Amino acid sequence: MKIITFIIIFILSLSSSLIAEIYQGYVYDQNKRPLQEVLVIHGQNSTFSQENGYFKLNSKAEADSLIIYYAFHEIIKINKRDFTKVMNFTMLPLDIELDSFTFTTKRKNNQLPNSQEMVRISLKDKPKESNNLAQVITQDKSIKLEGVQLAGEKQTASILGQSSRHTLVMLDGIPLNNSGEDFDLASIPVELVDEVEIYKNNVSSLSGGGGMAGVINIKTRKSSNNSNSEFSLNRNDGSYNFHKVSLTSGFNIANTSVYAVFSKQKSDNNFKYKIKKGNAWKKLTRENNSKESKNAMLNLASKFSYFDFYYSGNLSQYDNQLPGPTNYLDLYNGAFIEGYDLYNNFKLQKSIRSLTNTLEVYFLNKDSEYKNLKPNIPLTKADNHSENKRRGIKLKNSLSLDKWEISLVNSQLVESYSHSNKFQPASNIEERFQYSYASSLVSQYSDNHQLFNYNLISSLRYDKHNRFDDFVTYRLSGDISYDHIIKPSLLFSYGSSFTFPSFYSLYWKGDSHAVGNPDLRPEESQGYQIGLTLEYSTLVLKMNHSLNEIDNLIQWVEVQLQGKVWKPLNIGSSQIANYELEANWEVTKNLRLSSKVLFTDTKNKTRKEDGSPSSYYGKELVYIPDYSINLAAEYSYNKYNFKIDYNKTGPQWITQDNLKDPLASYELVNLSLSKVISHNNFEHNLNLKLNNLLNKYYEIYSYNPQAPFNYSLGYTIKYYLK
Repeated sequence: MKIITFIIIFILSLSSSLIAEIYQGYVYDQNKRPLQEVLVIHGQNSTFSQENGYFKLNSKAEADSLIIYYAFHEIIKINKRDFTKVMNFTMLPLDIELDSFTFTTKRKNNQLPNSQEMVRISLKDKPKESNNLAQVITQDKSIKLEGVQLAGEKQTASILGQSSRHTLVMLDGIPLNNSGEDFDLASIPVELVDEVEIYKNNVSSLSGGGGMAGVINIKTRKSSNNSNSEFSLNRNDGSYNFHKVSLTSGFNIANTSVYAVFSKQKSDNNFKYKIKKGNAWKKLTRENNSKESKNAMLNLASKFSYFDFYYSGNLSQYDNQLPGPTNYLDLYNGAFIEGYDLYNNFKLQKSIRSLTNTLEVYFLNKDSEYKNLKPNIPLTKADNHSENKRRGIKLKNSLSLDKWEISLVNSQLVESYSHSNKFQPASNIEERFQYSYASSLVSQYSDNHQLFNYNLISSLRYDKHNRFDDFVTYRLSGDISYDHIIKPSLLFSYGSSFTFPSFYSLYWKGDSHAVGNPDLRPEESQGYQIGLTLEYSTLVLKMNHSLNEIDNLIQWVEVQLQGKVWKPLNIGSSQIANYELEANWEVTKNLRLSSKVLFTDTKNKTRKEDGSPSSYYGKELVYIPDYSINLAAEYSYNKYNFKIDYNKTGPQWITQDNLKDPLASYELVNLSLSKVISHNNFEHNLNLKLNNLLNKYYEIYSYNPQAPFNYSLGYTIKYYLK
């Protein structure tokens, strides 16, 4: 009923616009790239340009001229009589010199509030150097990829040593895994990504359940990056018979921008690995490990008289062989999983002076079939089908004042899960439903006083769930900086979060080496982070400390159920502390150096019912490295780019009692080369990636080997229609 009331309010707000004279056009910079958030004024009426540079202004004002304004650019003034149907405007930068100072702007209707703690990775106007999104996100070295580092393999993101299940992934502000499961970043085409926003440590009050470690918001491209249209074709080939082809197209039609991506890839992934047999090490081939996928995605953005309309759709199909862990290969002869993910999001947006109203409706279907028909042991034979559906609606009302930004968000989510087992019908799971409702309030205050700049963000969220207890989460964060020859910035945050168990953790029976646990309880956490940044010229030093205390922590552990299987359990309480040291130095215009060291200290804090320590109390958590070190150098000259990365990851415990030897630490060296050639309306990009140059054999999970040296060679041709 609450959602219906909000929808009625939203619809009524759309009807408040009066019939008026229409002024519309596109705004670009001097390089013919569209400009967003350009202010267009006519009398008392105003509007902002969209991401593709398009604006549309309805006005009944009697003023003779329209004014087009963009910070640090020349102001354009045009008589309304000279305004033709659709006009193009070029904003020229002002040639001025300014003393060092901090300039803060508000991004209209942001999904996440702006602050110094947010990490942004932009892909705009950059050569394509990565085959997948996961590689892009690891530019933030506090993020570790979990999964085999090859094309087609599932790759999830762990933030600051925490489980990838605690990383909430959003697509344009819509949660993709808010029911508690991890998310495969490789399923999003990197060609569609415009920018990635990363928030760390307890963000459930900003984004919803699942954000205990942090949130990754993937912002997709809505339009071409030039004045009219662009088309590109990309081909990548590499080790283990890897082939990928992708097509992208972006163009504008009147008041609508279109951006589409299609990609197809296949790889055998039959790499060599080492395994210990008795006292000797043997080198084997990872057979039955081919991966194949197709991906199609479409984004639309239109500006109408009464509202803005956005659509985003993505269809992913996959067919992957699953060889299983190397110590039980005979149990998974020819095993594979195939299926599809279908995502649709519809958004309406209406701005009335300082108030922006946004209504979103989204659908997500996941359908998969797992088959293991030729195992050596009949007990592991399987022919299973699983389906997960998600339906959501979200209403956001944002009020933007001089120094304040206040947002009220109400959302409702319906999820369902079903599972069938052809060989064991008794274990079938009829369709089960979960319902949740959430309401959150976020406020941000930004100001400056003399040389001080400060920013304060507070958020409060209420979640009601039909299966679990209600949750109230909160977060208070801020940053303050001082403009000086050495510029210090101090940031802090304190908050709480939660993660509901996913359907997979509760009911999973898709294969014979894992089983769900319907008695799981939601995980809860609270913690803080403090950080200090020092900036001097082109040198930036960062220090950060965070602490998270987690109750009801869920971990997959091996248990004895007709043989050893993996099962999720609430192990009790735990504590995860991180210490980060980072340095970035732009030595020259062409040379950039960076380094980052992350130390992670984990402790099992579980106690018995009588308050005495459990048998695992004080032990370290499994599969979390003690430390990681990253060193990188990047050199660019005359459209050539050279980058080298060195990574060292510390040992990881593999059992809760810490009695078995941990996985060994490992070192990786990666190298990338690229060259951009522009000629008339064409742009050519050649890129080469050499991964694991030291040819190391290593594991990040027991009996799940990683690939030794591998490479990929890519070529992209892009055509701009001007």
